[in-house]
Amino acid sequence: MLKLLPKLDERVSVWDQHKLVKRSCPFCGSIGDPIYLRPDELETRQCEECGAFFISPAPDESVLSQFYLKYFLHHMDPICTRDKEILLSDPLDDFRVMQIASLLNPRGKTLLDIGFGKGDALVRFNKLGANVEGIEIDEDSIRFAKEELGIRNVGNFKLDQLETSKRYDIILMHDFLEHPLDPLFILTEARNRLKKGGLLSIWTPNASFVHYEKEPYLFRVDLEHLQFLTFKTCNYLARKLDLQLTHLESVGFPLVERIKRLSALNRNAARRKAAQKNKKRDFVTSSVNTIMRGTTVRNLPGYDFIKYYNRMRLARYEKNPRLGNYFLFCILQENHEKEIR
Repeated sequence: MLKLLPKLDERVSVWDQHKLVKRSCPFCGSIGDPIYLRPDELETRQCEECGAFFISPAPDESVLSQFYLKYFLHHMDPICTRDKEILLSDPLDDFRVMQIASLLNPRGKTLLDIGFGKGDALVRFNKLGANVEGIEIDEDSIRFAKEELGIRNVGNFKLDQLETSKRYDIILMHDFLEHPLDPLFILTEARNRLKKGGLLSIWTPNASFVHYEKEPYLFRVDLEHLQFLTFKTCNYLARKLDLQLTHLESVGFPLVERIKRLSALNRNAARRKAAQKNKKRDFVTSSVNTIMRGTTVRNLPGYDFIKYYNRMRLARYEKNPRLGNYFLFCILQENHEKEIR
């Protein structure tokens, strides 16, 4: 029986029911078992074969393409001059960059960032001496990367449109693999474009521990996400793509863990308070205002809060960013000359 998951914030997507497509596991093709019904009324299925969770039925390609045209401008945090601070930062401040650099010195290497977003990884690796390129569907992100960050070799095109002979030392898929309808096709295309010894870095929401939660947080926010990897999925993909699993880590942010705890504790109290004032408020906002001393956030509605939270979780997390388990950080390495067909 499907378990209905309550919404966590006001960002609940309304999908056109006539433009939903049934799909099997996007990594191994299994049908999977329906486990949860998300707040957007889409089923989350679990695949026993590869360990992944996936959404089926899911929005079709036309709906997703339209959705992502202005994704960062409307669904995350607006790109602004504040984000140019990355130009002044130490590139190794990001432990993901440090981990990749510890495995392969970026200087003089070629790097492709698929779904580069605001371009922070492109800037960091460019400062470390890599020759960087980026793919992004959002034209605002492309403009920002070119005009504000000085990263010129970026554009809106698909990976399979690149020359088949072109190879990269490092390919990034950070905050990307949870989005496409057919992630295995993109993974295979990326694998075939790795140089010998090249690295494929994946950073994505981590579903390895969802069964420890009564109402998994992972399936209640960012409802545009279509699949969720686990440790088992990473091992499966390493074998499927004939790559070596070089790094696998469960990573989270303390702020995320606090929100999860406080949301459960304060839900009823916040609703009573909102009713008394005859004004709808997001109960999570009140909780975060309490724990985030020194911030200026006050009474943000759910949609505005989640944009603020998305910025905070990546830019101002606490002393040890590796606490928790919200994200999965996986690095696969190419050790063979042959291509996957």
